[in-house]
Amino acid sequence: MRTLLNELRPAAIETADLSELLNQLLDAARGRTKAECSLVFEGDGTLPPDVQVAVYRVAQEALNNVTKHARARRVELRLTHGDGQLEMTIKMMGAASTGSIAL
Repeated sequence: MRTLLNELRPAAIETADLSELLNQLLDAARGRTKAECSLVFEGDGTLPPDVQVAVYRVAQEALNNVTKHARARRVELRLTHGDGQLEMTIKMMGAASTGSIAL
């Protein structure tokens, strides 16, 4: 239910803890695919609200694509931020192939 609310209300995304939000997305992906999902979150400080919403939405769309198309057995979402830079990588290890998306 909380995930559904986050999908509908950007204000909830802006104020919540980003690592918790990303873990909720991974839990949803795990529920749809039975894949092993993990989050690696490295960073200092908080992100501006508009950036946090953008990161959440990009991760949401990427994980939706992974669950629909990748047949992944394992998914790792890695987010690193600091010194004015942000990097998100999603790695998939699956039946058909292994790949990653760097954003």
